[in-house]
Amino acid sequence: MVAAVWTEVNDRLRQSLHNAILIRLDMADQRHQVSRPWDSQLVTADKTAKPIAPGTAIADVFDRSDVGGKLLIWSGPKENPPGDH
Repeated sequence: MVAAVWTEVNDRLRQSLHNAILIRLDMADQRHQVSRPWDSQLVTADKTAKPIAPGTAIADVFDRSDVGGKLLIWSGPKENPPGDH
């Protein structure tokens, strides 16, 4: 029985297009298409909102002296789209 299954598997693999046809997938970095919440502002303990430049790594924010190595990433509540209850 095992031999019959292996024969069937090998026959199907020989007939498959796997590795016979390669498709080139062209991809491009389009980070400008996505807005990240941490790109907008940073609020520190003194309650002052400070803008953060687009492209700033979250590790760079964490290492800032006014953050002090303590970072809470928080997002406000999401609104439900109309009809989504």
